[in-house]
Amino acid sequence: MKIRTGGPDDTTDILHLVDDAVTWLTSLGRTGQWGEQPWSTRPAAVERVRAYTHDRDTFWTRIAEDAQGTTVGSCVLSEHAPDHATPPGRREPYVRNLVTSRARSGSGIGAALIADALQETRRRGLTLLRVDCYRG
Repeated sequence: MKIRTGGPDDTTDILHLVDDAVTWLTSLGRTGQWGEQPWSTRPAAVERVRAYTHDRDTFWTRIAEDAQGTTVGSCVLSEHAPDHATPPGRREPYVRNLVTSRARSGSGIGAALIADALQETRRRGLTLLRVDCYRG
């Protein structure tokens, strides 16, 4: 697996991963996190992912690819706290969005993306990484 910096060309792949996650979560009756409808059909969600891949000043998007170059995961970090989070009072990144291929569940993609997020945090001279988790 290779992890690289994401960009505008990754928008569709990230939306596909989130759509698959929404389908899976909905099948479990867990619609509170990302809703019931595919993000690719929701303009606000599409815009959110577009911002993740286009606004490199605000978001650090990391893409996991398999040996064939297929996107199998994405992790989005930002120093801007989510609206519902307590402001930290110092510079620290948040994992704003983490999604992996449902077909590859249990293969370590999420763990690799979190390890990469920690490395990226250190590369930027920061010492604490916060994860935005759904509580529902």
